[in-house]
Amino acid sequence: MKQILLLFYLLSTLLAAKNVYYDLVIEYQTVNFTGKKVEAMTINGGIPGPTIKAEEGDWVTIKVTNKMDVDTSIHWHGLLFPGRNDQDGVPNLTTPPIKAHTSHTFRFPLIQSGTYWYHSHTGLQEQRGVYGSIMIQPKKKRYKVDRELVLVLSDWTNEDPQEVMRTLKRGSEYYSIKKGTVQSLWGAIEHNAVGNMLTQWKNQMPPMDLSDVYYDAFLINGKQNSRYKAKAGEKIRLRIINGSASTYFYLQYADGPLRIVSADGVDVKPFDQDKLLISVAETYDAIITVPKDGSFELRATAQDGSGKASIYIGSGKKIAVKGVPKPNYYAMKCSSSMKPKGKGIGGSKTMKCSGGKSTAGMKCGASMNMKNMDMSSAQRPPTPYAKLEALEDTTLDKKRPWREVHLTLNGDMRSYIWSFNGKTLSEEDKIAIKKGENVRFIFENKTMMHHPLHLHGHFFRVVNENGSRSPLKHTVDIAPLGNSVIEFAADYEKDWLFHCHILYHMMSGMTRVVSYGTPKTAEEQASYDKFLEKFDQWYFWGNMLALNSMNEGLLAAASGKNSLIAYWESDYDTEYDTYFVYNRFIDRYSSWFGGVSIADRENDKTRAIIGYNYLLPGLIDAKFWVDSQGDARLWFIKEVMLTNNTGLELEYQYDTELKSEWSATLDYRINKQFSIGARYHSDTKWGAGIRWFF
Repeated sequence: MKQILLLFYLLSTLLAAKNVYYDLVIEYQTVNFTGKKVEAMTINGGIPGPTIKAEEGDWVTIKVTNKMDVDTSIHWHGLLFPGRNDQDGVPNLTTPPIKAHTSHTFRFPLIQSGTYWYHSHTGLQEQRGVYGSIMIQPKKKRYKVDRELVLVLSDWTNEDPQEVMRTLKRGSEYYSIKKGTVQSLWGAIEHNAVGNMLTQWKNQMPPMDLSDVYYDAFLINGKQNSRYKAKAGEKIRLRIINGSASTYFYLQYADGPLRIVSADGVDVKPFDQDKLLISVAETYDAIITVPKDGSFELRATAQDGSGKASIYIGSGKKIAVKGVPKPNYYAMKCSSSMKPKGKGIGGSKTMKCSGGKSTAGMKCGASMNMKNMDMSSAQRPPTPYAKLEALEDTTLDKKRPWREVHLTLNGDMRSYIWSFNGKTLSEEDKIAIKKGENVRFIFENKTMMHHPLHLHGHFFRVVNENGSRSPLKHTVDIAPLGNSVIEFAADYEKDWLFHCHILYHMMSGMTRVVSYGTPKTAEEQASYDKFLEKFDQWYFWGNMLALNSMNEGLLAAASGKNSLIAYWESDYDTEYDTYFVYNRFIDRYSSWFGGVSIADRENDKTRAIIGYNYLLPGLIDAKFWVDSQGDARLWFIKEVMLTNNTGLELEYQYDTELKSEWSATLDYRINKQFSIGARYHSDTKWGAGIRWFF
């Protein structure tokens, strides 16, 4: 019956609809956002691309022309395509890639209204500029406004995004150093937080990190600062889109709180929000009234405090916002963002989810939020999910069968491997569901970072304290060490992408395909295999420390959980120690490895080795191996950042044949390529020199 009604709706829509046409041209173009010229990818000559404007019920035809020498794609983020996935725009998964110097035409009906956006789903192109906005007017408007203003928030780096990923994969502190957010021993002393740091070390927890990347600029509609002229008394609907690659923003308006009326394109019960934390890929609509005197700032501040972008709305004297206090990384703690109701198994608190079921010990949609101990939640509030209330009942049909999927979010900055349930996309690609089910995803974030999770082609209810009126969204923020629950009706077919919308997390493994199990043709399977291959790129890096007393170096290559490592150490005379290994990560604490060791021994200089790495309490790296001659080595390394730029590395080795040695190395980072250092080594004594990163 539902299919018949849907067919009737589509036929009636087609007869009554008007056709809307757009041409989008993607090409290389030089841009300058920061005083430095950089080659970017633009749509119709701009970043962001043009706004797609249409009305609910229209049919849109969009021709996308690729003038570049690489493949590209366009995904229509948040749009629904009933009964089909070929218009969703994920290359090789749902839609063919748009080859170099070719075009592809999309055509689909708009069965919804609201604020959405579009972006490339090819590699890291979104970071380079391939994104834009979508504005779909409802057939019947709920709010009367004088104007509508689309605001696309984004982050910009002058670096090639592939170089950004390479830097992240090597576990470098460079971006934190450049932002001044390194959590150092001196900083802990200054903030009276040495105890917190020691507890964190004991619990094997890495430093808190609100953003992975250093950005050269943050933009609103492609500008760091701009002005929008409006008359006093005018009502303006702001359509706010976070189109960034990896940045959460706090939104503030100088004339007072934003009146939020819609989230992810769906109207909600209006509420006021003074500081709106918007996660990557979310959209919010807000209504403001232009004051009588002045041009009032609307500011987007990066959550990590590393920068901002502003647009002044109105006319006359500029009135600025007070701003959001910077985070205190030394005083983070976990606290629940809402009060669950009832009791679960063993007395644990729980909430009722759809279907009358409850998830013991899980706060449905609650999330645990990292707050600053020295700041109130009003100064740096979490995402406003507790305030999101649907305008009607969103409860799913209780008569349908239920499928429950538990997903832990794993990963860390050291290896830069992000995953669901400890497995990357290449290890486990699908979440199997069936048409006609109600599906519940239960999330547990075991990382120290936010993760904005997006499900293509579906809306889900984010189960919160509003119960039957829990909001519908297409993207949900899972806070650091947080929990959340979403539910949706599985009414489609084929495959739909589900992933973290932090671009670098997605490409590092935190991705799945929600699959209805629809059989594939041989051609579709071959295309699917190509889709999976894009997530297994290899990245290469190395460094060399040249001291007047000795030298050492490292060459590495990594793809997913696999890495190849070459290490050497020499005193310029006769003593040397080298190993070449294949390393396989198990989890963020451990890995195993095997290869060969070549050292200055009396005999059998080359030996096969097999070993194990483990992160001990105290954040101490321990390495143990045995070789083909029965000898063993135990190796401990502890790294401590003393200041934002200065690090201390303590190292101890014991080899049953070569005996023991130890060293202490002081390292001062100058820039991305070089640092200067001094070392005391038990064998070679004092030395000083330079380290080159490449």
